[in-house]
Amino acid sequence: MLTSEGVQKRNAFATFAAFRLQGLEASLIHAREIAVRDDLDAVGHYIEEAQGYLLKFGSCMKKP
Repeated sequence: MLTSEGVQKRNAFATFAAFRLQGLEASLIHAREIAVRDDLDAVGHYIEEAQGYLLKFGSCMKKP
């Protein structure tokens, strides 16, 4: 059974992860919209942004 502190940590992590995933999703949506217009430089920007979100999310998943 999780302690109150454990529940708080789990909830904080879930909130953080959801925020990062929303940023990733938004970046990929922008990239898709721009790709339709053939603006490849802008697509690259949003792909880099999405990769940044993945790196940040991945770093929070690693155990200290």
